[in-house]
Amino acid sequence: MPFGLAYLVLSFCLIYLSLKNEYIKSIIKGEREMERLSKDEYNKAVECLKRYNYNCTNILNIQSDILSINILPNNGMPKTPYYIGDTTLKKVMELEENEELQNSIKEYKAVVQALQIVNDDCRYIFEEYYRKNKTKWEIIDERGLSDRTFSRRKQELIYAVNKELKKWHKGGEK
Repeated sequence: MPFGLAYLVLSFCLIYLSLKNEYIKSIIKGEREMERLSKDEYNKAVECLKRYNYNCTNILNIQSDILSINILPNNGMPKTPYYIGDTTLKKVMELEENEELQNSIKEYKAVVQALQIVNDDCRYIFEEYYRKNKTKWEIIDERGLSDRTFSRRKQELIYAVNKELKKWHKGGEK
């Protein structure tokens, strides 16, 4: 029996070493998905997640301020059904040129797109931690996660947001 047990342990060690080598090769080739972010990139992604609620209300407020209904006196002349007046054009231009609105929209879209590619735990952490401001420990207790799993899922979410923010800054408007 000792020979059989030694053979089993040796085979497991060989399997482990081959898997470890494959893992190391994938890191060297750059196939690992999550590279370490710089502190600045990490903080930008976290701030973007924290500002999600603010960005939602900011978008609505700026749009409602610019698009507020102003009833201008009509001179009595009939207009064509699809006439774009000067005031409408000015409001559209204000919306397009408003830098704060455009930044809020970019951040909002980056978070929404990141939420599409992460798993359910990451979405749950986003909803509870960033939107409802629950503590880490409340989420761990409710979801039944370990501390390490919570940290990994939160990091996956932050990395996904960073990836989407890079797409927006690299590609400009989408």
